[in-house]
Amino acid sequence: MVTDTDTIEDTRESAVQSALGAVRSAGVPIVGDRRRALMHHKFTVVDGEWVQTGSSNYTDREVYRNNNNAIVVQSRNLAANYTAEFEKMFAGGQFGPSKPAGVPHRALSIAGSRVESYFSPQDRGAAHMIRWVGSARQRVHFLAFAFTHDGVGDAMLERARAGVEVAGIFETSGSTTDFSEFKRLKEAGLEVLLDGNPYTMHHKVIVIDDRVSIFGSFNFSSSADRDNDENLLIVEDVGVAAAFEAEYQRVRATAINPPVRR
Repeated sequence: MVTDTDTIEDTRESAVQSALGAVRSAGVPIVGDRRRALMHHKFTVVDGEWVQTGSSNYTDREVYRNNNNAIVVQSRNLAANYTAEFEKMFAGGQFGPSKPAGVPHRALSIAGSRVESYFSPQDRGAAHMIRWVGSARQRVHFLAFAFTHDGVGDAMLERARAGVEVAGIFETSGSTTDFSEFKRLKEAGLEVLLDGNPYTMHHKVIVIDDRVSIFGSFNFSSSADRDNDENLLIVEDVGVAAAFEAEYQRVRATAINPPVRR
């Protein structure tokens, strides 16, 4: 297991220490990143064949209260990519900018769908996000826990000026600061809303033209792009896009008509 050192040293949270204790008691070694930036991955590889990833941390709050996503993919090639990322950290002790670039399979075909697989910071995920947003011809819908990357914001504004429907939901916390893209997109006339979840809207998702889904641990931020350990999947599949679009519409409905906060 690899995790952020802050998690290992979080003695204030008894549940965290209990969970880590259960892992250690099973004989599982745990490696921390030992640096200020975040080891922000949330993925598991099983038997070199199955990959589970997404936005959801492995906590009760993330599963039962926060808005999150997770996907399980059966693919030895994708598992090889995530295993390579894991070994750089676990065996090599390489985190953040110190990790060497490259994965065994940059672009893959999984069950007939094209998948691109990226890891931060070496792969500069924001550039790929911007490239795909720039390809939109009909609509861009997004769900963003943290959206502070000017380049991604620029790409969305450019598409909106070109007549593409661009709309999204921001997590409320932090979105009214000067760093957030919320105000800039709102003032440009885009339909951007603050989420209605009384807890946290933790998604990091972009859906393009009901066909392409961008998701993973990667927030739309410079920290995710240049400092943190992150993973990002870009999937061309109408079924996956439909699932994310359904979640977008559900979160949007809650943002428009939020429950009473107690």
